[in-house]
Amino acid sequence: MKTVPMRRDDRIMSEAETRKFLENGEIGFLATADEKGQPYVIGMNYGVIDNTIYLHAALTGHKVDNIKSNPRACFTVVDQVQIVPERINTYYYSVVAFGPARLLYSGEEKETALMDMVRKYSPMHDDCFASHDVTLVIALDIEHLSGKKNPLPPEMAQ
Repeated sequence: MKTVPMRRDDRIMSEAETRKFLENGEIGFLATADEKGQPYVIGMNYGVIDNTIYLHAALTGHKVDNIKSNPRACFTVVDQVQIVPERINTYYYSVVAFGPARLLYSGEEKETALMDMVRKYSPMHDDCFASHDVTLVIALDIEHLSGKKNPLPPEMAQ
């Protein structure tokens, strides 16, 4: 996997910490661009299996049109954000992933991804899950993944 240098080395998350944060996040933001380069970002539920991020979507829409014309995408998760005005600082954890996106309309990979997301977001319903023909799964194959953090200092934690 490709790595990109970060300006603040003291904020880099380890690969293990980055993966754990990505897998445990609740909402992420998918960024796509249309054929003219116009960006589009939307918050989404997601799951992670191996080196792929899976996102639940409708069969049609802006992000689907964008991926059809330009599969390059970016996905970001940010959490534990705490703004501390008196310190002129923001404390946070964030992960960003880049890679090509694929549209899964059917098949075993789609079913596995949907089941993974049901277990993550609604574990009490995993025994009654059925695939729907009105559901699409977007698969973002991670080529580059990085994590950055500025954790709240222990003396400020409650």
